[in-house]
Amino acid sequence: MLPALLLVALPAAAAATAAAAEPAFVLRRVSASGVELENVCGSPVRKLFIVEQLGSGGALFDYDGDGDLDLYVANGADLEILRGRRPPAYDALYRNDGDWRFADVSRQAGIGDPGWGIGVTAGDADGDGDADLYVANYGPNVYYQNLGDGTFRKTTAGVEDPGMGASAAFADVDGDGDLDLYVTNYLDLDLDHPPQDGQPCRYQGAEVACGPVGLELQGDRFYHNLGGGRFADGGERSGLTAVEPQYGLGLAFADLDDDGWVDLYVANDSGPNFLFHNRGRGRFEEIAWLAGVATEREGSFQAGMGVDAGDADGDGRLDLIVTNFARDHNTLYLNQGGELFEDRSMPSGIGAPSRPWLAWGVRFADFDLDADLDLYVANGHIYPELDAAGARETFRQPDQLFVNDGRGRFHEASERIAKGRVEASRGVASGDVDGDGDLDLVVFELGSVPSLLRNDVAGGGHYLMLELRDGARTEGVGARVRVTAGGRTQVREATRSGSYAVANDARVHLGLGAASRVDRLDIRWPRGKRQVFLGLPADRRYVIVEQTPRQPPAGEPIQ
Repeated sequence: MLPALLLVALPAAAAATAAAAEPAFVLRRVSASGVELENVCGSPVRKLFIVEQLGSGGALFDYDGDGDLDLYVANGADLEILRGRRPPAYDALYRNDGDWRFADVSRQAGIGDPGWGIGVTAGDADGDGDADLYVANYGPNVYYQNLGDGTFRKTTAGVEDPGMGASAAFADVDGDGDLDLYVTNYLDLDLDHPPQDGQPCRYQGAEVACGPVGLELQGDRFYHNLGGGRFADGGERSGLTAVEPQYGLGLAFADLDDDGWVDLYVANDSGPNFLFHNRGRGRFEEIAWLAGVATEREGSFQAGMGVDAGDADGDGRLDLIVTNFARDHNTLYLNQGGELFEDRSMPSGIGAPSRPWLAWGVRFADFDLDADLDLYVANGHIYPELDAAGARETFRQPDQLFVNDGRGRFHEASERIAKGRVEASRGVASGDVDGDGDLDLVVFELGSVPSLLRNDVAGGGHYLMLELRDGARTEGVGARVRVTAGGRTQVREATRSGSYAVANDARVHLGLGAASRVDRLDIRWPRGKRQVFLGLPADRRYVIVEQTPRQPPAGEPIQ
């Protein structure tokens, strides 16, 4: 039996120094990694249907339990594949072999979905201690059960919705110990009966695919976990489907009001976003208009793509970021408490620089280890026809990086993205891929191979990495962490959700700045139990197991 706290040693090179107040860092693209799956998502030149614009995501997760992050990459399809004129384009699973080398283990792992893949999530849905996979497709979704021996089994679990799934995430919404599942559905599209009888729409002089406005809505799905990885439709009972459907894309689970129950925020395209407040035990009410997060400040609908939750201004409350279409701004909502938010996009420094670009995936992360959350935004247009038409906007667009000044004011530092190429980016997933204590990224790009971005921090910041084990589950999804170090207190939650169409590393990562020790670590587990640890050395990864009455704590926690 594992003790309540277990130190996992990291390489000596991972130890940070306190040489500078704000260390320099670069997000540098890794070449020759072995990740070679080139995304297929409709025609690369002329996209007739809106599904061809969505791209595909993936998952950073440890499928084989060896302590490092492996990579699942979803793949799409095109009209020729759907009509049987070309072989399918399969998804792929890559095993992390260390030193940024990955091996394609799809065949031996039993992975390789041929569907039109868009979104991916991971989580221990069957409670056996390892992470399972769920792929949201245009067409029937797929659930892969991790058998714990390095292989997966495609399982019928009651979650095979045949719609146009975009993003998905697991969370224990009702406190029963099992991970439930929410899936955003974009719209209902019949390829045999195209919108406007096949006539194109126009955008900046180019003939482009029509939608989403005017196309049939489909409605998102919520599945209640019955135990053992079996699910049933729980939308009506939970209240999560008691809303007018919208064109759903990104989602984030987070306890936004700090009441111990996880809430849900959904980014909707060309309509009001959703905020589902969990009133307890998985009974939700939609309060986005009341909370001030349905639209931007002036009340206009935006084209919500990706979403993330994090404490942007360091006040201990989780804020929200939503990415939007070109010639509009990405929207930052600061949490004011009492289930109220304020649009601070422009004063924060995020709004104006985002207007030229069409944004998708977005991640809060402390890239420079200075104890506040920075922001990465993945950009890319939906119309490849713009380039030939000589439009002001381009199909391939640069991603953006915003560095936090510690008080929720951001300045753009996109020069620190050494990507080496410009693509039509979609989802972005974060995690410590190389185990050196800082957060790396995988950017999934439409029609291209994913970009693996290694975070190279020059020095100056310490860190803490927490792997939370909640009962049989390995990830502690929904646990809330409060860390005090160097006179500052930070709040984080264990989650895989956020961004667009991806699953992030569920381990909790915090930069600590110049603090070489954690004065106090408070953990509130998903069902209310609490643990406290004092005086933990920094620059370590800790495995922490939820304390039970039969399992005395180790590592000298206090109550």
